[in-house]
Formats: sequence, C-alpha cells, structure tokens
Amino acid sequence: MSTVKKEGCYLIAEGEFGSLYIFIDAKKNYPLSPYIIYDGNDHAVFVRSEEEKIILDYINPEIRDKLRKAPEVMVVETIMDNIKTAYHVTMNIVKKLPLDWKKVGLSTWEEEALN
Repeated sequence: MSTVKKEGCYLIAEGEFGSLYIFIDAKKNYPLSPYIIYDGNDHAVFVRSEEEKIILDYINPEIRDKLRKAPEVMVVETIMDNIKTAYHVTMNIVKKLPLDWKKVGLSTWEEEALN
C-alpha cells in the first residue's frame, strides 16, 4: 500500500561546487530506486520507494530554479545532528506535478498568503 506523507521539516542546501543537498529526518527502511518529481513550483514529491512518497512542501523560491536544473541531488537522512545515510537521487522534471495538493492538505504560497 502506497503512502503519501508530508515531510515536517527539511532543508535544501547548496554545496561548495553547486551540488544540492536535501536534509530530511531519517526513515525506517532504506530507499528503493528513489527519485524526485518536480515542476519548478512550490512543492516536490520525493518517491523514496513505490510504497513511500514524501511531499517536500513550500520550496523556497530562491532555490527553485537551481533545483529544477539539477540532474540529481544528494538526500541526507539525519537523526538529530547525526547522519544516518546519504544517497544520490535523480530529479524528474515535469511540466505539472500529477497530484491534487488539496487532497493532501496543501496549497500554494499565494493561497497561503491570502489566509
């Protein structure tokens, strides 16, 4: 059974040579063929495995273009200040994410600003 969860707290950082790192809380199992689906807007879907999809919501506008142009990123799973695991993840850039954000409780930056 596939689950879709929202990552509560994550960080996208740029390395010294332009590499992108996404820091998330450590998960229970090791990922199987992970990839990220992204359209250059507010949210991305991190497919950690076919059974586990994680929404990275409200991506900072300052990093969106770099993330959209990256062929891959490094995902770093942490437990407090310790690294549990790190692995490369391919970026799949699409014109529009195939997800109804309202069904998973999300909206856009613009809609949030109106509330």
